[in-house]
Amino acid sequence: MRILDFHHVGKLYTLGKKRFRSPADYMALMQYLSDDFAKRVIQPKEYEGGKVLDAGCSYGGYIDAFYRGGASVVIGVDMSRERLAEGKVRYAVQADVTETPFPSGTFDLVYSRGVIEHVPDQAAFVRECFRIARQGGYVCITAPPW
Repeated sequence: MRILDFHHVGKLYTLGKKRFRSPADYMALMQYLSDDFAKRVIQPKEYEGGKVLDAGCSYGGYIDAFYRGGASVVIGVDMSRERLAEGKVRYAVQADVTETPFPSGTFDLVYSRGVIEHVPDQAAFVRECFRIARQGGYVCITAPPW
């Protein structure tokens, strides 16, 4: 049984309410979520020293968490040139997440949080994620609970 952490829920609620006020508020939520998610779900040993792709990265809110976890390279892909430019993605590629420019088997981890519900061809997106993940690598796709 998992015990609810009310401090976590309260902070998440507060940050979530403010997320559309500015890119900085959005990044504060993404930073909190990425740190929490990295601690609870994706273990650094799964990508330490490897390449990570954040598919649908927006401003790049999860990029730092992957570097802190030991990734050697983190690449963000998003369709929005504006969000990539305003964000903190060191290596950014503007592309459709259903047809990325990467060779098969490039990444140790392909990560996507809160993107699939916005993709018209979700099956193509999932196929692409598995295509660009290396054999034995990881694909993590999550969606919000609404």
